[in-house]
Amino acid sequence: MKGIIFLTAGFAAGFIFYHLFLHRRMKSRYAKDMELIHRASDELSSALQPERLPDRINALFARLTGIKRCCIMLYDAQHDALVIRAGTGISERAKRDIRFKPGQGIAGRVFSTGGTEFVDDTAIDASYMEFFKGTERPSERLLCLSLKFKSRVYGVINLHCGAVRGRDVPFGAMEMHLIHTLANISAAAIANSQFYVQSVSDGLTELYIHRYFKQRLEYEIEIANKYSLSLCLMMFDIDYFKRLNDTYGHTAGDYVLKNLGCILKQSMRDTDVCARYGGEEFAVILSDTGIENAEESAERFRKRVEDVEYHFNGRVINVTVSVGVSGYRANENKEDFIKRVDTALYKAKETGRNRSVRL
Repeated sequence: MKGIIFLTAGFAAGFIFYHLFLHRRMKSRYAKDMELIHRASDELSSALQPERLPDRINALFARLTGIKRCCIMLYDAQHDALVIRAGTGISERAKRDIRFKPGQGIAGRVFSTGGTEFVDDTAIDASYMEFFKGTERPSERLLCLSLKFKSRVYGVINLHCGAVRGRDVPFGAMEMHLIHTLANISAAAIANSQFYVQSVSDGLTELYIHRYFKQRLEYEIEIANKYSLSLCLMMFDIDYFKRLNDTYGHTAGDYVLKNLGCILKQSMRDTDVCARYGGEEFAVILSDTGIENAEESAERFRKRVEDVEYHFNGRVINVTVSVGVSGYRANENKEDFIKRVDTALYKAKETGRNRSVRL
């Protein structure tokens, strides 16, 4: 009898110690996750690099959940669709081509409702497979959360949870609480970022203004010096822009400037900083980019502009640009860097225009 009592007591003590151990582990994990949330809040509040915010948010979700495949989709008003702005384990083709209209597929549905959905098997979800009709898709679990702030939905976060089935959700209550907290912080950061971008953007071209360009270049130079990173700068202006205004009028000139801004943003990476430097002159900061790649980007953009025809009031307007590009030199000041790129631009103009020159 005593043996049974001792055995029972031993099991009870073991049970208690085991659960105390689990409780401490959970508390430790919760503390670490909350520390990550606080760091995330501080990190995402930085407004100086708004174009890199989706990558930061995506990386934070990947770290918090341990998931190897996830993506951030933000609403693009120009295309009336959700567009992938950052992703881990997502192909470049998917980032380029996948678009969900509001209400379309799981992501579009979550965007429209402003809620959260968990799909245990995407291969048998009608709305998911309808979008990917004719394409072989893996069977996987998907958690999709809206990025909502003050009743406005800015996009969604998709967490691809793998093919294991049998549980209602892939995360426990504590993890889901942390995921929702991070989603709320992310949505607030996106909202603040969009307000900030509007305040430092040119009304006509929707590119950054000269003041922001100068601040950002100073920041990128500091980062390049600190981490020994490559940094390039590209400047260009429209050839014979005064003649264009005199021939077709200033309204036509504004039309060309606005469309050129669109072409520039489409031609550059999301992380490149495109600015209207002044009048018909523009500048692009290409961080973590070598001079060869910067020169290729400059030439690709120049050719794209040359190939476009502007149709304005029944008339066809052809436009070309002259481009200067150069790489940053260690410990060089901002003014000397800009001056060298400006010299390359004027060399392009002096040697016939509609060309790119590297110095």
